[in-house]
Amino acid sequence: MKNLLLLFMAITISSCSNDNPKEFSSQSLNEKLITTEGQEITFGDILDKNKGKTLVIEVWASWCGDCLKAMPKWKELQANHPDANYV
Repeated sequence: MKNLLLLFMAITISSCSNDNPKEFSSQSLNEKLITTEGQEITFGDILDKNKGKTLVIEVWASWCGDCLKAMPKWKELQANHPDANYV
């Protein structure tokens, strides 16, 4: 049993990848989003407009109960870090 556990741990550890992408894919950069004003913008455009700045991107949905519950924390984050740009 102990050998089986060690084998399982070895397989699990060796299958983990340390590849952490340093760039977004072109597909994600060209993904179209809708602004609060109803205009289309790409994710890449958002990153370009905020280059060199601290940027916090929050994704939520009006039908998501957990998202709505988190709104006070979002407002608190904005109040505590006013120099960051929030999207």
